[in-house]
Amino acid sequence: MGQVWLPSASYNLWSLSDSQVGKESWFCDMRRGFKKVRQKEPQVKALLEDNKHQRIGKLAQAGIYEFYQDPQLLSQSDGVGQVAAILKLNQEPEEVQERIIGILNNYYKKPILVGKQIIQLSKGDEGFPLSITIQEGSYRFNLYAPTDCTFKQPDGTIHILDFKTGKSDFDRRQAYV
Repeated sequence: MGQVWLPSASYNLWSLSDSQVGKESWFCDMRRGFKKVRQKEPQVKALLEDNKHQRIGKLAQAGIYEFYQDPQLLSQSDGVGQVAAILKLNQEPEEVQERIIGILNNYYKKPILVGKQIIQLSKGDEGFPLSITIQEGSYRFNLYAPTDCTFKQPDGTIHILDFKTGKSDFDRRQAYV
């Protein structure tokens, strides 16, 4: 089978994403992205260290996941309190509790995922992402991306939703998807 060369792809990019003959078993589709990230290892390590902001993000995502798993919580007057109990928010610092309760109240008032055809919803603690199989016409591929939520519209449009819990600078880790 012959190689197809894209006019806009440099040899360097091509070599990063194509396996060498005889070493196909070592090849990973995501190798190029990980190789680029690892070039800045100290910065990546600092981003991966657990901190208050990441804790808030993970707990908020887990809370949305709980509401989605049990939609009846959205019609109960103490739904936010029940999700807070599931998340064991009483064991978190007061600032984290306040932020999460605020986020859960916002979702409780406007549950944006209700009625959506969810392809994948992350709880936030999965680790390496599972693949999402995407079919476009006769073409089918697996998407590996650390997404918060992926859903499909009735017209077939696929949306990747990234929950935000506050304001921050651009997070470069998302650019490597």
